[in-house]
Amino acid sequence: MKERILTAIGLISVVLFATFIHPDGILYLLYLFIAVATYEVFELKVKKFKIWVLFFILAFVFWGGWIDFAMYGIYVSVLMVSLFVLTIFFDWFEFEDLTYLFLMIMLLTLAIQSIQVVLAYGNPMLFYIFIATFATDTFAFFGGYFFGKHKLAPKISPKKTIEGSISGFVMSVIISLAFAYFVIPNKLPAHVFVVVSLVIPIISQIGDLSFSIIKRQFKLKDFGRIFPGHGGVLDRIDSVIFALIAFNLIILVL
Repeated sequence: MKERILTAIGLISVVLFATFIHPDGILYLLYLFIAVATYEVFELKVKKFKIWVLFFILAFVFWGGWIDFAMYGIYVSVLMVSLFVLTIFFDWFEFEDLTYLFLMIMLLTLAIQSIQVVLAYGNPMLFYIFIATFATDTFAFFGGYFFGKHKLAPKISPKKTIEGSISGFVMSVIISLAFAYFVIPNKLPAHVFVVVSLVIPIISQIGDLSFSIIKRQFKLKDFGRIFPGHGGVLDRIDSVIFALIAFNLIILVL
């Protein structure tokens, strides 16, 4: 617990430092996190993949993240065909590898696309997403620790409980709406903030469980070891990725 708290404080400090040192500091920091997450995607298969696959993944992640969203259909088509080409011509690259890389590359590119949408509203909007997500995670943990009795998804994540999930949802809605009201009240219409604050605690928990499915499939405890007590970058941003994508979708719809 002490290790987790110290790491969390360190991460918050780094994010705040990046924000104040340069107008685009938070964007560059997030790109760095995405790059490390991309390496973790490769590292999971490092004993099987050739080193050039890492550069293949990096190229598609950042190309897909920076491309105009109107061209995203072309990008997805090229990615899909490229992965099938690898499967056809390299015996060591199997269909499981194709599906794994396609899923992870798509998640990371959509995360970059969504980051740019969020930052168009300013850095405080990104902090709003972070607060909604991490409040869910934190209070779900403590709610489960103190009150948890009924398992939420025992086959996927045995420690998560329904009581913890509800605690995370309720506290996230309260805290994120308070932040929106007092810090960024004019960035979006009130009804959009309400929808986002209600959706993110649900989607972020789905994101957490989704990455747990991947780890369970490959018999992993964590994707990496860069953050003591938290694992790798993917372990730390799994919920954030889904929250960012959810925000992007809500903005597009509303």
